[in-house]
Amino acid sequence: MSSVSLRGVSKVYAPGVRVIQGVDLDIAAGEFMVFVGPSGCGKSTLLRMVAGLEDISGGELLMDGRRMNDLAPAERGVAMVFQSYALYPHMSVFDNMAFGLRQARMPRAEIDTLVRRTAATLQLDAMLDRLPKALSGGQRQRVAIGRCIVRQPRVFLFDEPLSNLDAALRVQMRIELAKLHRRLGCTVIYVTHDQVEAMTLGERIAVFNAGRIEQVGAPLDLYAEPANLFVAGFLGAPRMNLLPAMAQRAAGGGQLALRLPTGAGLTLPVPPACKAAAGDAFTLGLRPEHLYLVSHGSGLAGQVELVEHLGDSRIAYVRCQGLETPLAVRLRELDGHLPPGTPVRLLPDGSRCNLFDAQGRAVALLRGDAHASHGLTPQHHYFQA
Repeated sequence: MSSVSLRGVSKVYAPGVRVIQGVDLDIAAGEFMVFVGPSGCGKSTLLRMVAGLEDISGGELLMDGRRMNDLAPAERGVAMVFQSYALYPHMSVFDNMAFGLRQARMPRAEIDTLVRRTAATLQLDAMLDRLPKALSGGQRQRVAIGRCIVRQPRVFLFDEPLSNLDAALRVQMRIELAKLHRRLGCTVIYVTHDQVEAMTLGERIAVFNAGRIEQVGAPLDLYAEPANLFVAGFLGAPRMNLLPAMAQRAAGGGQLALRLPTGAGLTLPVPPACKAAAGDAFTLGLRPEHLYLVSHGSGLAGQVELVEHLGDSRIAYVRCQGLETPLAVRLRELDGHLPPGTPVRLLPDGSRCNLFDAQGRAVALLRGDAHASHGLTPQHHYFQA
């Protein structure tokens, strides 16, 4: 396993066409790093630059401190698993996995040992004589992964390897990849646009947008404390609710408070660390699990548009006064039946809010208590139809 460092790495295809904008990132040896972001954000291009399949226009790529920019792909000690399995259709599973080792002129006995040991690890040992056409999608992907493992690379590179699989297989393969990483202790860089894959697989996540890294951190840290509105809106399913708010000073020149949209009847204290003045505009971020349905009292007034039944949970989408998009609310077990059109009020958990300034940057985490002033505690925040 090897560490990987990117120092001001950029990619320019033509004058004015800059797809990677000077990326700086350190990946520790043995770490599982996930690149996540929307289509076209540059994550796969950067992965191909690490592999040597794309030239580096500027900056440095280092592995264990050694500069790799000018080395051929075969000399970098990396192995890549592609979105398409890229298996040789006329070769057996054994021959597909052994092909690279034969090209490297490894002794036949050593090849046989490596391939069979790897096949057993991936539960492919009973399929070594089959052709790819006789395998399921998940089995083909395991062969592609096995072909990389036998080469014993310093770094594994995965480019959206599960996107061609159905939902059940994706879950199974995520588990297998996580177990494989723990067993091998290898360095992994994994590219995906699927935030569920990113959150469940990555030890750390790098969130990409327009060729830049917006934030790097542990999955739960990024979920709880996004650095800006892009990360807040991208990570999480459903995404974080974003509400406009304005700083206002209480009558008599008291403490600044955030007032939510018209009709809410709610204010939240502005944290002392937040440099704000009366009239400043902010965006309040609330995860669906931090909004509560109430049938009376203060709150954001609205109507239920839709309830998604996800088996283990329910998500209600509520159209509120003064907001352009409906708010997502993760319903509690005690919340009653909510047909479309049901009038409700939403009460935010004031101890679990994220605050962003007018430029979209995170400026504070609200840790006040929005419950006390409304005579409610979190366990009482349920809607009874």
